[in-house]
Amino acid sequence: MTLRPGQLTKMVNAAVVYASRRVAVFPVWGIDKGQCACGTQNCENAGKHPIASLAPRGFQDATTDQATVRRWWAQYPDANIGVPTDWCVVLDIDRRHGGEQTLTTLEQQHGALPDTARVLTGGGGQHRYFARAAVPIRSSAGKIGPGIDVRGEGGYVLVPPSAHVSGGTYLDDLMLPLFETPLTPMPTWLVALATADAAANGQAPRRTSDEWGKKLKGAPLGQRRAFALEIAGHYLGLGIAPEEVERILLLYAARRFQRGRSASSCGTWRGAIA
Repeated sequence: MTLRPGQLTKMVNAAVVYASRRVAVFPVWGIDKGQCACGTQNCENAGKHPIASLAPRGFQDATTDQATVRRWWAQYPDANIGVPTDWCVVLDIDRRHGGEQTLTTLEQQHGALPDTARVLTGGGGQHRYFARAAVPIRSSAGKIGPGIDVRGEGGYVLVPPSAHVSGGTYLDDLMLPLFETPLTPMPTWLVALATADAAANGQAPRRTSDEWGKKLKGAPLGQRRAFALEIAGHYLGLGIAPEEVERILLLYAARRFQRGRSASSCGTWRGAIA
């Protein structure tokens, strides 16, 4: 379908509104009769990958220029709307792959997530939008747990009213609508899990004790926060109780002022967190 001059669809209208709010957007293939509009039979990423003829660099071509947005959607009126996640961090909870159960388990261990902007995805899941963290959070899949992905630096998400291959539509949570709800900072424990190295999540060989020993001796100026988050993520990933991890971090911070301690006391410190 090609738009007549001045004609708008709900998709182009929404894309223009996002652009007017200084939210960069780019066109993603939509859904046509239950299939990805890209035309690929049984597309593995149906309704979720960029239209390369318009945005060859994907989310890197996202723009807030309304003329460009109108031109894009004039060519593909039913294109879904993609938004880069360089201004936020999104927790993508996929119910079909156990994301809700994973989140329930995490909240039982660490406490309930705070209210923040929320979008209901067309597939029955949800996107929870958090404020950009003080440390870089890269996009990842399943790192926090089964059915939970993170979209941060180097990622993007679809926004309402994009269509889902299941037949559903991305919708704002009426109680916590996107762009009308202030973004809440991610809890420290969630930042720690999202920034932990793969070893803390069982995806790569664990660090050797010597490597962790070097970490625990302290961090260079300007890297202490990142080191502390990595250590927290490591021990949270091992299932250690949050209050115990907090105690470890307090001891870690105290070491900055105790460089004159004896070798025996240092050995006691290492043994307490092995």
